[in-house]
Amino acid sequence: MIGASIILSKTIGIIEGSIGLVPQARAAWGTGKTLWTDAQADDGFQTAVHDLSGRIAVEALTYPKGAGLAPRLERVAFKLAPGECLAILGESGSGKTTLLNAMCGADPAPIGNVFLDETDIRSLDAGTRATAIGYLPQHAQFVSGTIAENIACFAMDRDDAKVVRAARIAGVYGLISGLPGAYETDVGEDPHALSAGQKQRIAFARAIYQEPKYLFLDEPNALLDHLGERQLGDAIMRLKRAGVTIVMTVHRMAIVNLADRAAVLERGRLVDYGPRAEIVGRLANSHRRLKLAATRSDFQDLIDWVNGQFVRDGDEEFKRRASVIACEMFNFARTNGPLEDDRFLSFEFSFENDTTCSITISEPRKSKLEKKVSNVRADLPDGTDGEMTNEEASLATVIKLSDRFEHSSRNSESEFMAEISDRPTRKTA
Repeated sequence: MIGASIILSKTIGIIEGSIGLVPQARAAWGTGKTLWTDAQADDGFQTAVHDLSGRIAVEALTYPKGAGLAPRLERVAFKLAPGECLAILGESGSGKTTLLNAMCGADPAPIGNVFLDETDIRSLDAGTRATAIGYLPQHAQFVSGTIAENIACFAMDRDDAKVVRAARIAGVYGLISGLPGAYETDVGEDPHALSAGQKQRIAFARAIYQEPKYLFLDEPNALLDHLGERQLGDAIMRLKRAGVTIVMTVHRMAIVNLADRAAVLERGRLVDYGPRAEIVGRLANSHRRLKLAATRSDFQDLIDWVNGQFVRDGDEEFKRRASVIACEMFNFARTNGPLEDDRFLSFEFSFENDTTCSITISEPRKSKLEKKVSNVRADLPDGTDGEMTNEEASLATVIKLSDRFEHSSRNSESEFMAEISDRPTRKTA
């Protein structure tokens, strides 16, 4: 009886341990070798397609919540050409991840269709999905085994050259090589060898191991530091040049400029879709206007507002110059008029393109500053700006730091406009 009890206890322990590994195994299987094997076609018929071009068509995708609640997705439809990169934007809970998972087949929408070329994704066989579709979830998981095994999704015929190639593209070759066990490091034996961000970057290598034609990324930069984000951007650009169609949800906006097109979701509905620059511009319009009292001497709100317009990494100098120009324009405008409680100056910020923006200050009051502006312009080449008053020095700074500066006063309205680019500033007016 004692022996039987011991055997039974060990057997139960083995079974419980096996059950505990099921979620990990499902995660590795679901994010690796044969994605979404349970997402079968209604009739069970599966199609193998070996020459997918990268084209995607989303048709009337609807994902009900049930119980009378608003759907997670509601009749979402758009198309992507081969090799295009789409950024899915929206507030938390807007349906970004639901749409991404429906598009890649990880969690197909009950209503509507996603076509890869002319084939509904639900009818693709597991082999086609594994080779044609790469997928990176928000929080990647690894199964106990080596890094090389995880990148290759535990393939029996693992190609080490492809493992290294995927690591190089993902920017983790040096990271992995620097580990004591390099590619043979067992993530199960030493689960703390990698940070969350490093795991996410290695999971990105796993997503591209099979050299997919379609790549789906769920907030790929959410856990990355500045270096990791830059390497992610380099990898996305390289994959785009190779003709890979990329769809990514974006919350941190630093990588949105890599996209060709953008889709904006609001409560599961597609509220805007088109070229990325146009969509981002329309999104920003709601916070590109600011009104400040002319009596204010604290510029911090103005600086914060200008800084909030810039979302790309690497724009620090561009942003700093724009902040200085905005503050100096405000100082010049406010001191050339009455400092009354009911006097306000209106700011407007706009991007002309990815490298040029403009800041405009206006107020419903006609000014007579043409001569003063002309005099400051004339003094700059002579280097006499050191003899200027404070307000004239502010204007001189604006002119020197701007690519173009204009002032107009008509129809009972005064306006100052400075155009700024991320190119080197000119030395004279």
